[in-house]
Order: sequence, then structure tokens, then C-alpha cells
Amino acid sequence: MTDDTTPFDATDLPGVVKRYLKAHNEHDLPAASAALTPDATVIDDGRTYEGIPAIERWLDRATSEYTYTTTFIGAEHDAPGPPHRHPAPRG
Repeated sequence: MTDDTTPFDATDLPGVVKRYLKAHNEHDLPAASAALTPDATVIDDGRTYEGIPAIERWLDRATSEYTYTTTFIGAEHDAPGPPHRHPAPRG
């Protein structure tokens, strides 16, 4: 099996991913949910949460039951083609 992933730095993450991570770290459920597509899926602790309502319940439970920190250790682009990067907004 070959590794077709391309590692990249946190500054290269798409804006929507940065917004989700920021909202998640700040326990901002509405902002985290707004970053998701209706068909989003989360797999955590061996359970699968499909769709925004299920993910919101998972986020709400996780943020109220646990104290945690998040440390970015890396990301990989695994879709076909090169990573899509957006230029920084001007102004």
C-alpha cells in the first residue's frame, strides 16, 4: 500500500477547518455546527455520529462531561489531486 497523503501545516488548513477547530476549542457549539455539512460524520470512542443534530449532541455531551485540551499535531490531504489552498483575504 502506498501513502498518497500530503502533510501540511496548520496555517495551510482550509478556512472552514480552522473555524471549526477554533469553535470546538472555545466550546462554541453553534459556530462549530455552522462549519459542518449536513452529511458530516464524526467517529469517536468507537461510535459514529452522522448528521449535524447527532454531532451537536456529541459535542454538547463531550464538552460538558470532559475537560480536555487540543494540540494540533498535523494534517494530511488525502483527496485526489494537490491540496487546494485559498489565498489570504486582502484588506
